[in-house]
Amino acid sequence: MQKPLSNEILSAAWIEISKYTSPRNFFDVTQLAGVPPRSHRDRLGRLTGSSAARRLLSRLEQCDDGELRQLQALAEVNAEQAQAAFRRAFVVNISGPFAVVVAFGQLAPTLFAEVVQSMTTPSLTSALIVLFSALIPLSIGYTYLRATDARDLHDLVRLFAAAKGA
Repeated sequence: MQKPLSNEILSAAWIEISKYTSPRNFFDVTQLAGVPPRSHRDRLGRLTGSSAARRLLSRLEQCDDGELRQLQALAEVNAEQAQAAFRRAFVVNISGPFAVVVAFGQLAPTLFAEVVQSMTTPSLTSALIVLFSALIPLSIGYTYLRATDARDLHDLVRLFAAAKGA
């Protein structure tokens, strides 16, 4: 049984391979619209055919079976954590504001009414709408794209390990 890689070696290898998925998709309109580029028939071809995937696969070829298994486990944990972060961001950004408004309205109805009446100033209301209209989609979009990148990285490492027989 091979001993585990040291944290320094594993961290360095992970940083190197995770560079191959980057914020490249953040301003991709199709992704932000909810239509990922690999949503058509040739999903695996687009996943494995990118230049980032080719660079990643050439890096993975340098790993022995033990390192590859550890990187595969790391990629799996990373993908799970990225998915959890996306779900958390979605829940917090969508449900959170509604929960605060409802709780505030229930716990302090007169104060809530005063606050709502004071928000009749168009500039304050507009500023809040613009702020939340920008921050919420950016937060959710960013975590969605990072979760997509983590899943892609996990899939590529898993496909390579399967092809290598590790």
